[in-house]
Amino acid sequence: MADALPTPDAPLPDDPAVLQGMIRELLAALAAERHDRQQLENRLDLLRKRPAKDRWGSGGYGGRGRCSAGAWELRVGGALGLGPDVGQ
Repeated sequence: MADALPTPDAPLPDDPAVLQGMIRELLAALAAERHDRQQLENRLDLLRKRPAKDRWGSGGYGGRGRCSAGAWELRVGGALGLGPDVGQ
């Protein structure tokens, strides 16, 4: 596409060959955008179809996942300065 895009209210060229070239550029840009959009939609579909356990760890969403509840309490307690007796 051209380096500097004309403003929407700028007059169009009178030469039909120039107008045809501009239309071809616009159609090529539109095709590229549609292709990119289709690729993104395909990736989103694949991600939506993956089982939850692949996204959230071995226990799935709502499960223990990567660490046990006790380990989680220790990490949260330590981060908050509450010590290891959090949750007891």
